[in-house]
Amino acid sequence: MTSRQSKASAGDAFKSLSDAVAGLLRQELRRGEAEMREKARLGSRGAVLLAAAGVCGGAAAGTAAVTLVRLLDRVLSPRASALAATACLGVAAGIFASRGFRELRPALPLLPTDTLGSLADDLDASESDN
Repeated sequence: MTSRQSKASAGDAFKSLSDAVAGLLRQELRRGEAEMREKARLGSRGAVLLAAAGVCGGAAAGTAAVTLVRLLDRVLSPRASALAATACLGVAAGIFASRGFRELRPALPLLPTDTLGSLADDLDASESDN
């Protein structure tokens, strides 16, 4: 076998291998795309149901507020009971918001800061090597 023939057969083998890998990648991408489409279709139903639950929950909160006002009407004037209910709900909202922000603070910012810092360090190191 001559050197030219071995180079040609090695080149053919490499081309065949790269074509096979490219074909496998295309197949996996198509499969992944189909899977994501199916998940989006299934997830959209759940999102709609959660939105409906949010609307119903908001309506329930509204009727709970009306119930609170009516209960306070028994001991206070209508204006005072509305003001008291508003104050109670406002204080509760403030407490929930404060605690929610306190819980979220460790997760902020939502960017992967450690990874970005590591990438910046790697870039700085590669620039200093050159």
